[in-house]
Amino acid sequence: MNNSLKILLSEIVDYAGLFPPSQVSMPIAVQNFDNYLRSEHAWMLGRFIVPVSRLNEFSKVAKQFLDGENLWRLSVLAGEDLSETLRKVDKFNQANTDKAKIDTLEIKIETADEITRAAQFYPKI
Repeated sequence: MNNSLKILLSEIVDYAGLFPPSQVSMPIAVQNFDNYLRSEHAWMLGRFIVPVSRLNEFSKVAKQFLDGENLWRLSVLAGEDLSETLRKVDKFNQANTDKAKIDTLEIKIETADEITRAAQFYPKI
């Protein structure tokens, strides 16, 4: 594979195994992601996607896999209360500094007012 194509495809695939069509359990999703991180195609793997409502479950299940060998990058789907979501993200990141990191936050926005409301939290992200 030529280098420019590899750069283009690097970290292009986020893993959303908790969601359809796979919609597997947290233990299976975590095991799958760990296997993919250790595979020859790991360079294409981006983030593990998890709703903030399942972040504690993720932490418990993934604990045995977070060995520091591979930094797990997560994308969290925010809940209704953005302030509470950010608190949970900060707590997670502080507890997992060298093992896992939430570096992406996905927020459902349907109206211009919601954009304005979410923007007030931007400096905290």
